Amino acid sequence: MIEISENLTMPSGAERSRFDVAIPGQSLTKEPKSYPWESPPMFTTNEEVMNHYFDKFDNDDAIFGLFAMLESGIPVTTIVTSMVMHGFSEGLYTPDLGVLVGEEIAMLIMAIAEEAEIDYKIGEKTGVSNSIKNAVALKESIKERDKTFMPEVEEKIEEIKAERPSGGLMAPVKVEEEVIEEAV
Repeated sequence: MIEISENLTMPSGAERSRFDVAIPGQSLTKEPKSYPWESPPMFTTNEEVMNHYFDKFDNDDAIFGLFAMLESGIPVTTIVTSMVMHGFSEGLYTPDLGVLVGEEIAMLIMAIAEEAEIDYKIGEKTGVSNSIKNAVALKESIKERDKTFMPEVEEKIEEIKAERPSGGLMAPVKVEEEVIEEAV
């Protein structure tokens, strides 16, 4: 018999009980609007959100933190994604508005980096370019498979067709004479 421990080790190294979890529907029993994102957002337009970030980058601590991230090689897209997630989780704006202002925030960060003469990475080269490369590789592998595998499959299909009796599904089956003689 397999022994299963009651304790579960989390990726962080902390341990917790397997049975110490929320029951289904438990979140519905909490007081409504107990989380910031359950309340109406603080900002409802792109301009309000961008003014918030303009004010935020006027702070020396925030701007030096941004410089440190850019100089350490963290891509602008990663910084913007974390800023948008943080703004939503704090109830500053809706997720939709966060997606809409993401590009503007990225442009702002890149302009600040260029003004400070900091070399920055926009983001990892993934997404569409890798998808196209993968699609081309898949198409080539399918062609290669068709050259080697498909003739064998077609040959096997023709072999099975030749062995199959003709006359349809309900046609009488021809019984060989040897089988009848052995039965008698």
